[in-house]
Amino acid sequence: NNAVSNVILISANNVTVSCLEIKNATGDAVTSVNANPQKTGVVVKNNIVHNAGDEGIQLKRTDGAIIQYNHVYSTTGDGINISENTTNGQILDNKVHDSSSGDGAIYMYSATNTTVQGNLLYNVAGNDAIKMGNKSGADIALAGGVIAENIIVTGSQDAVSVYMSGVEVWGNKIKNSNSAQGAIYVRGGNSNVN
Repeated sequence: NNAVSNVILISANNVTVSCLEIKNATGDAVTSVNANPQKTGVVVKNNIVHNAGDEGIQLKRTDGAIIQYNHVYSTTGDGINISENTTNGQILDNKVHDSSSGDGAIYMYSATNTTVQGNLLYNVAGNDAIKMGNKSGADIALAGGVIAENIIVTGSQDAVSVYMSGVEVWGNKIKNSNSAQGAIYVRGGNSNVN
């Protein structure tokens, strides 16, 4: 009944969150503690996450985290977020829709070498479908990662936006992007974006 800020709060290594329905958080439904050291071995897989007052899934200060095969919807914030000094994260084969985020349905910032692949995104109302990097330019020199083979059906802003360096964007299918900046937007000042 929307009484808990975080339904699941990860603060240890080698944690798997799997096969659950996670709902009605006033904050992030699934999140990790934003404190050193980085958590390793974190897997969030095969869950249904919905009705979150902020992010559906937000992993902070992790290394090699895997977010895969989740159905995330009806989030006030990002559907899926990797941030705060996270490295080598993987966001794979998720379905994300009905996100009202002012940033992105899938959003990465202060995170390096992230792979976003094979996801289905639609009904993104707030902002971009996939955003890699902080729009302020704070992440422009960081190595972003890969955005590949996603299916994006959106009528909001950019389908993919890149605010980092060292990013590969390939094989994405995009439909109904109404952005004035283009279906794929790459901010100036970054390097090695293909």
